[in-house]
Amino acid sequence: MNTSPQASSLTSKHRPRRPTRQIPSVPHSTDDDPQDHVQVPSSEEHYLALTPLRAHYLKKSLIQLQFHKELNHITNAPDDGGSTLAYLGAPFTPPPTGAQPLDLPFLKYIFRQFVLTFPLLAAADKSFYSNKLQIFVASALAKNISPYLTTRG
Repeated sequence: MNTSPQASSLTSKHRPRRPTRQIPSVPHSTDDDPQDHVQVPSSEEHYLALTPLRAHYLKKSLIQLQFHKELNHITNAPDDGGSTLAYLGAPFTPPPTGAQPLDLPFLKYIFRQFVLTFPLLAAADKSFYSNKLQIFVASALAKNISPYLTTRG
């Protein structure tokens, strides 16, 4: 059995502290380089800089907000009594002509790329969506079913 320090550190349950490398400092401009007149950002500007990790979390948050907005729109029954599934496009019947338009790009994409491609739903008759599913969802949403428990008090 190898009991060298390297082997014991590889099998250790403790991981090295992150980050394992020091963060490089911001290069300072020198008077010798007239072409490099880069201003060193202040600590506040450096704090507000959009790093790749911050950009990732910004995009994640924006996508979550958009999904919440779209789910809120599609789960609230419209005032005209129509079906919100109509805004997902075919195979559902289109919304009424005077209905307020809804933009649901993420839900449309998820519906078309993943839901409609399920074997059971892909094999369903085209009238199933407009004659059965759309009517069922519209009536369920009209009943204002809440996921929250209410207590009588």
